[in-house]
Amino acid sequence: MNSPADIAGQPPLAAPATAKKLEKLGIRRRFDLVLHLPLRYEDETHLYPIAQAPYGQAVLVEGEVTQCEVQFRPRRQLVVQIEDKSGKLVLRFIHFYGSTQQQLAKGRRVRALGEVRRGFFGDEMVHPKIREVHEGDPLADSLTPVYPTVNGLTQPVLRRLIHAELKAQPLPETLPD
Repeated sequence: MNSPADIAGQPPLAAPATAKKLEKLGIRRRFDLVLHLPLRYEDETHLYPIAQAPYGQAVLVEGEVTQCEVQFRPRRQLVVQIEDKSGKLVLRFIHFYGSTQQQLAKGRRVRALGEVRRGFFGDEMVHPKIREVHEGDPLADSLTPVYPTVNGLTQPVLRRLIHAELKAQPLPETLPD
């Protein structure tokens, strides 16, 4: 294993633009990635039926988009309705791109991770993390880390870099048997 001081001659950490963003996080060496700890974890290992999703905690639900429209009340927002066999849920996006609207087109199947709350028009999630899926796609088998980051450096990129470095530098077990 390379020590933090013994990294001379290693290939670059990342592309120059990504390396600059990593440097803003204090990540200058490969070993710094190993020491960059998550802020929290998200649980994408359990899928709740929409009707049974508890209020006030982040949950993962899956459904088919039945409605997707831009509304103006009082400001522009994307309002999407998804539905599964147990019920319906509104996904509300205040800040969104046109690609978000395309990703959530009617008939698509999506997973949404966010906090369910009671809204004026039924249960809703505001700005959930969304991902298009197909019927029967497997769930994650472990918790998903959420790392401190900077503008322009996405969680998937950071996760991929950290995961690769953890695999490349096997750390010895420090706890006794």
